[in-house]
Amino acid sequence: MKEGSALLKVLQEENRVLKLVSAAIESQNLATLKSALGHAEKVSSPPAKLASLIKEAKEMVQKIEAELAVIAGLQEAAKTRSLSSLTT
Repeated sequence: MKEGSALLKVLQEENRVLKLVSAAIESQNLATLKSALGHAEKVSSPPAKLASLIKEAKEMVQKIEAELAVIAGLQEAAKTRSLSSLTT
C-alpha cells in the first residue's frame, strides 16, 4: 500500500510540474520560465512529455535572453549615437 501511495505522489508531482512548465511556455515570460525550470529540475527521470517540454522551455529561455541582449545593445548604440554599433 505504501508503494502505491508513493507512486501516486510522484505522478501527481510530475503532473503538477508538467502543467507548470506548459503554462510558463504559453506565457513566454522569462521569470516564469526560469521558475518552472527550477521546479522541473527536481523531478528525477521525467517522463518523455515533460522532458520534451523542459527542452522547449530551455530553448525559449535562450531565445528570450538572446533577444534581450540584442535589444540592450541597440538601446546602448542609440543612446551613444554610435552608427558603427548599429550596423555591426
